[in-house]
Amino acid sequence: FPFKGTFEGNNNVISGIYIYKPQEDLTENQYLGLFGYVRGGELKNLVLKDSYVSGYGYSGILCGVSNSYSKVNNITVFDSYINSITRVGLVLGFTSRVSVNNAISYNGVVKGKDRIGGVIGELRTNSELNNSYSNVNVVNDGTVRLSGTGGIVGLSYGSILDNLISMSKVSGYSDVGGVVGHFENGSKLTNSVSYADVSGTNMIGGVIGACSGYSGDNFLENIKSYAKVTEKDSNTGVELGGVIGHLSQGNNYLTNIYSKSNVKGNDKVGGIIGGFEINYATTLNYKNVISESTIEGETNKGELWGYTDSTSVINSLD
Repeated sequence: FPFKGTFEGNNNVISGIYIYKPQEDLTENQYLGLFGYVRGGELKNLVLKDSYVSGYGYSGILCGVSNSYSKVNNITVFDSYINSITRVGLVLGFTSRVSVNNAISYNGVVKGKDRIGGVIGELRTNSELNNSYSNVNVVNDGTVRLSGTGGIVGLSYGSILDNLISMSKVSGYSDVGGVVGHFENGSKLTNSVSYADVSGTNMIGGVIGACSGYSGDNFLENIKSYAKVTEKDSNTGVELGGVIGHLSQGNNYLTNIYSKSNVKGNDKVGGIIGGFEINYATTLNYKNVISESTIEGETNKGELWGYTDSTSVINSLD
């Protein structure tokens, strides 16, 4: 049964949470955390440390799944480890229509294969994340394209994110980002900074790994990136950007963007965006976008964007 009440932590510390379930059992070993499922409830003012959670998915040290206008405020998780397959975050696994404010994670490890983040695995459908910070190690050891691995959020779908700072080390195969791994369908990120160390093979960004607007406009405003963005294996990296690795479909707006990242890859390497989608109508509208990034690449490299397709539309609003 879901928790629907209010949990007031009074800034107390809970340590030693231990949850272990075999990852092979898909039916039983989900909704894992101190709170498995919160529906329309509120969790606030709590510190969690020295904890371990392992199972199939929908897992977070604080809460596995939260939805239906739940609220999560003033939560810190540190010195903890979480290992699940899908929808995995050090604080929250999966959220939908949830407001999260002041969520902090540090000195921890997040490990999984699909939609994993330093704070939240998946932030979905009219959710909000504000005033949050992450300095953890996020590791995606799978080889699935469009899996979403982020220093703070694995996947953002139609959600609003504001005032985030990532100092995480993030590694994965595809759509790996210093702040958000996969960013899509009406998502908005504002007033945020990445100092992340990001590595992967395909669609790797200092802030966002892959950005797609096929069913809703995406917005990035007042963003700074000082990230390190590199290919995991020599001469294999494709679509690496100081801010965004891969841009795909629909309308995407970049306003007041600055990158002083170190970006190194093989093909489609850019100071701001690595590459645009091939054979899809992708529109970029940008204003006051500046790159002072250091770029190393073999082919298709550029100060702002590494590769643009013939179907891409790029509009300067300056």
